[in-house]
Amino acid sequence: MLLARQEEKQALDALEEVGTGEEAERLRAVAALRQLARPLGDEATLRKSVEAEPKKAQKRYELGVLLASTARYPEALEMLLSAAELDSKLGSTLVREAMVKVFQVVGPRSELATDYREKLSTLLY
Repeated sequence: MLLARQEEKQALDALEEVGTGEEAERLRAVAALRQLARPLGDEATLRKSVEAEPKKAQKRYELGVLLASTARYPEALEMLLSAAELDSKLGSTLVREAMVKVFQVVGPRSELATDYREKLSTLLY
C-alpha cells in the first residue's frame, strides 16, 4: 500500500520489520528503484539526453533506472547494459547494483534475469 502511494522510504522501513523472504526482497527492490529514479527527472528529458549524447553512459544508466522504476524491465535492462558497455567502472558499480535490483523484482531465476545476468557477467568479468 505504501508503494502504491509512492512512499518508498516508509515502505522500506516497514519491510525492515517484516524480515526476509522472496516477496519482501522483491518489494525492497521495487522501493529502492523508485527512490533511485525520483531525482532523475522525466522520461522524455532523459531520452532526449541519451539521443543528444548517445555515448554518455551516465545518461543511459539514469534512463535505465527510470524505466525500471516504471516496471519496464526488459527495456530498462537493455539500457543499463548499454551503459555498462560504454563505461566499465559505472558498469561494475551503479549499473550492476540497479540490475541486481531488477533481477530481484522480476524473479532471480526468471528467464529475463538469467539472460541479463549472463550478459553482465560476460561484460564485467
